[in-house]
Amino acid sequence: MTDRPSLAETASRTAVTALSLGANAVSDPAHRRLLAPEVAGNPYDLVDLQARTVSYLRISVTDRCNYRCAYCMPVTGVDVVPRADLLSFDELERLTRLFVSLGVRRVRLTGGEPLVRRGIADLVARLAAVPGVEDLAMTTNGHLLGELAADLRRAGLQRLNVSIDTLDPKRFAELTRQGDVAAVLNGLQSAQSALGYLPRDAMQTIARHLVVPPALIEGVASFYAQFRFDKPGRHRVTVCSGTACYVRGSGKLMADMQADLKIVPGGTTADGEISLESVSCFGACALAPVVVVDDKVLRQQTTVSLKKVIDEVTAGSERSRTRATRSAPAKRGASK
Repeated sequence: MTDRPSLAETASRTAVTALSLGANAVSDPAHRRLLAPEVAGNPYDLVDLQARTVSYLRISVTDRCNYRCAYCMPVTGVDVVPRADLLSFDELERLTRLFVSLGVRRVRLTGGEPLVRRGIADLVARLAAVPGVEDLAMTTNGHLLGELAADLRRAGLQRLNVSIDTLDPKRFAELTRQGDVAAVLNGLQSAQSALGYLPRDAMQTIARHLVVPPALIEGVASFYAQFRFDKPGRHRVTVCSGTACYVRGSGKLMADMQADLKIVPGGTTADGEISLESVSCFGACALAPVVVVDDKVLRQQTTVSLKKVIDEVTAGSERSRTRATRSAPAKRGASK
């Protein structure tokens, strides 16, 4: 009986086959005529028989999962691949580089549950650094996001799809057999903390997975004030609209800021610098009207004083970008 080849051997053969298919496909004159000019000009792109360039790669980093979903696997008796047969991070990075050389530009990490792979943030950092990878995403059940979201973001992960079967805690536990919807919601909160907002495409993915209207998912998310649906600006200006602040001028303050910044509450300036928000109460009535700029609490604000603060923080951002540009290493071959 022949031993089954390891995953590493299988993946390496796949990569070699892909290289051959990519080269052979465009070496066929009849096939080359079917290709778009930009495809036909690259003899290394992976192209199928319908003249479509393959640019999307999914990498399963593990077959293990911390759930036992009723529609996916039994509670016990699951045969998993020995860890020694899993592709190492070096092998995964090398394969990614090979596929990028063949035209792949988008990479998604999956499982099993990818977050149970030890050192997953290190792998994300390595793949994010591969020249040519334009989009690095992950599909996860979200259970471990609470502790890993910030590390994944710093490592270079750009997008997340969170798979949630139901928002009902009891039904969720029944389906996953050991899952906790509260942990997933905590993961979503952590993801937003790392990203700064909850992307709409993530909510649409959840809606498709649950086979429900996207409006239902957005309605649940919008019930909680902490979720943002749009990418925030570099600086957040939050004006209190509580009774004490309002009678002391926060309403006029908000109106003046809208006119000056040319945005509405919840919006962000065109240059991405300022997001303007309103909150029902900060619980600091003695300081009314209260405004929070980033994490700094400002007391008894007027239009003039607040505008001065906003000008200062935006000027600071510009100085930081200028310093970063000047300190960046010169490109090889650039004129001196």
